[in-house]
Amino acid sequence: MNNDEVAQLYKTVPIGTKVTIVDGVYGAFGKGLRDLKSGMYGSDVMEIQKRLKEMGFFNGNPNGKFGIETEKAVQKYCKENNLYIRKTIDIELQKHMGFELID
Repeated sequence: MNNDEVAQLYKTVPIGTKVTIVDGVYGAFGKGLRDLKSGMYGSDVMEIQKRLKEMGFFNGNPNGKFGIETEKAVQKYCKENNLYIRKTIDIELQKHMGFELID
């Protein structure tokens, strides 16, 4: 985003508006899939939380912050799908959840 574009947004977007910053050619997944763990945040985390919520594993509101609720949802997902139970979301698990990068 260029400075003139930022200035235009400043004029039109009310202060306090929540935004999601997306970086890269893969939209919410930025420059590609990455291993995720507690304490990390981003639009990719939010997309995974949304998917887990759609499937009934995540009870909170997707916010893009990987915390204890996300860890618990990942563990439930793994248990339900007979996968190795983990607290992190590696690339293999993201693919299992149906995330695929398309050029």
